[in-house]
Amino acid sequence: MPDVMEGLGNVLEMQGRPEEAEGMRSRMREALEVREAREVRDVQLAREARLMREVQISQYLG
Repeated sequence: MPDVMEGLGNVLEMQGRPEEAEGMRSRMREALEVREAREVRDVQLAREARLMREVQISQYLG
């Protein structure tokens, strides 16, 4: 998807619409940052869940 948005930004720039092109690129960067933050959060949640399971198992086996 970033390639498509970059391509749209390039088309807008070639059409003489640099402000719109920069806006498109800015939105693309923001979307990528949000996606990366979500991926980091998902990894952290998975680690926490794994640790909780390990604690529960160790308590059960006691």
